[in-house]
Amino acid sequence: MAEIGVSLGEDSEEYRTAQNELYELQNKMNDTIITIDKLRDESREVLYFKPIEEYIAKVNKLRDSLDELVGMFSEDMYFTDDGEYTQFGLATAEAAMSGYTRSL
Repeated sequence: MAEIGVSLGEDSEEYRTAQNELYELQNKMNDTIITIDKLRDESREVLYFKPIEEYIAKVNKLRDSLDELVGMFSEDMYFTDDGEYTQFGLATAEAAMSGYTRSL
């Protein structure tokens, strides 16, 4: 690179060399800015979107457990004629509640 304080003519080899070096530095700076932007976007995704996706998965598990609970109420085999749980109904309710608590 040319010495500081040396006057260079635009037609000189030193001027063109210095200009090329400056363009290279500018390109490297631009690449660095692009890399920083990508890293910022990736960190934003990890910090904000990943926890949301995990919560969505938990909500889906909860919904599945609740669907199972609702499904058991529509089955005749879960209740006696008096409206009480059968042994099978109690076991199914316990399994559904276990799935619910695991999803939390």
